Amino acid sequence: MADTGFMKPITGYSLKRNGVTYRRLRGDSDVAIQHAARWTSTKQLNTYDMSVADDAFKIELSKRGLINDGVVEGVRPASKTCGFCQTVNGVSDTLCRTCKRPLDRQEIEREARECETVLMKDRKERERLNEELNDLRARFADITRMLEGQRNILAPNRSIR
Repeated sequence: MADTGFMKPITGYSLKRNGVTYRRLRGDSDVAIQHAARWTSTKQLNTYDMSVADDAFKIELSKRGLINDGVVEGVRPASKTCGFCQTVNGVSDTLCRTCKRPLDRQEIEREARECETVLMKDRKERERLNEELNDLRARFADITRMLEGQRNILAPNRSIR
């Protein structure tokens, strides 16, 4: 027992207690836990569930992607809910089944950064093109004035239109 790092003895009770606690925090239904434990009712759940309100709160924050805590990293939600259309998706889904948006918060943030980068590039390109267009208009106006002046020299009563 000393070579495993556990100071308390491991018993059937401790395994069942940790299994029930883990499944409850993961989001499994009471009936699913009852069937896995081979119980006839769910009355024993409160006896074996050792989770506290803080655990559930951290799990919920982790599900929403608001914290990235190593303690709750092993406990993943049983399903993923889309933040846009509220569709419940499977655990392994990366895109929402309904709206096809990413379910991972980091992926959403990455896509938003990419869109912002593209918008900035487009904005700079538009500014550059506008400057070039204004230069061409100024050159065209200069050429028009120059031609107007040459026409006036050759035929003083005519204008270019």
